[in-house]
Amino acid sequence: MEQENTGARRGGLETVCRLFIMAVGVSFMGWCFEKLGRYLAFGSSADRGFLTLPLCPIYGISVVAIYLFMGTPKHISGVWGKKIRMTRPWRRVVGDSAWRKYLFYFIFVAVLSTAAELITGLCMKPFGVMLWDYSGKPFNFMGVICLEYSLMWGALITAFMGLLWKPLWGLVKRIVTRYAFILSVTLAVPIIADFTVGIVHLALTGERFYG
Repeated sequence: MEQENTGARRGGLETVCRLFIMAVGVSFMGWCFEKLGRYLAFGSSADRGFLTLPLCPIYGISVVAIYLFMGTPKHISGVWGKKIRMTRPWRRVVGDSAWRKYLFYFIFVAVLSTAAELITGLCMKPFGVMLWDYSGKPFNFMGVICLEYSLMWGALITAFMGLLWKPLWGLVKRIVTRYAFILSVTLAVPIIADFTVGIVHLALTGERFYG
């Protein structure tokens, strides 16, 4: 029994490490997406996000959370997905219809990503930091969320989870367990340090560390 518990704990820790690696990878992809998008839209490649590292954690955290809560549009699973699939409305309205699964998934991720933007934006506002500003967009709320971007995030995340999550997750799972632990720690230390320095500097000066 003790060996089984130890094995379960190690298995859980291994999964956490791999999900963390996945979150960091998606955060880097999000940072690249933000940089490229800003350059194409405004001709400027100003730094994006809160960290000085090339990461936008809101991307990685949101995508991993969506996977844990709802799985992928092809395979609705996760903490909430399994329960939702057992409900009568799901069986009557969605069932085995592929396009309805994608539609449901799109609505879910649009709402969840909007909530992530809202929470992040409101948490930064007391410090006078605007990581993004939707004030000029129609149907916006306090400049931190708006309908246009909510729909865009819903579409982009649904496409990402439907097309890219499985192959990327497959690559992460191929990392030898020992190296997955080492890589997780190696990534976590500078990220935690970067975030801590940024928060302390922001609290003391009211400005972001890098500008």
